[in-house]
Amino acid sequence: DMPREMERAAAALAGADRVAVFTGAGVSRESGIPTFRDADGVWARYPAEQFATWEGLLATWNESPERVAGFFLEALEPLATAEPNPAHRAIAALDAHCEVAVITQNIDGLHHLAGSKTVYEVHGTTYRIVTDEGEPLGRLAREDLLAVARRLRRLLGAEVTPPRMLAA
Repeated sequence: DMPREMERAAAALAGADRVAVFTGAGVSRESGIPTFRDADGVWARYPAEQFATWEGLLATWNESPERVAGFFLEALEPLATAEPNPAHRAIAALDAHCEVAVITQNIDGLHHLAGSKTVYEVHGTTYRIVTDEGEPLGRLAREDLLAVARRLRRLLGAEVTPPRMLAA
C-alpha cells in the first residue's frame, strides 16, 4: 500500500538527525540528462567499447571524427543546459531539517545547483579537471561546456539551439 509506505518514510525522515541519499542517472533524467545504460541510453547509440575508453575513442576518431564529435555533443550539451528538477530540490530541502549527505554517481552538478550542501560525487564531476593521479588542475563552468557544445554543433553543421539555462 503506497500511501502507508509514504507515511512511514515521512515519519522516518521527520525523526532523523542525519540522512544519506543515494542517487544515480534516474534522478537527473527528468532534467534532460540522458542515461547511459537504459535501452534508449547513450550506449545504445554510441557503444561503450568505442566511446568509454581513450583507446576506443582514438580508434573511432581515426575512422569517424564526426561520430566522436556527435558523442561529445550529446554528452555535454545536456549538462550545460539542464536545471535541477523537483527531486533534486526535494533532496536539497531536507538540509533545512537534518544533516544530509548526498552520494551520487552523477557527474552533472545538479545536486549542487539545487542547493544540497554535502554532495559526494562517486564518479567525479564534469566541472573539475584532474590529472590521472586525481590532482586538481582547474574547474569548468557551465558556460564553458555550452561553448564547447556550440562549437561542436557548428562543426557538425547542426543548428544551434538556445539553451534552457539562458532562455528566460
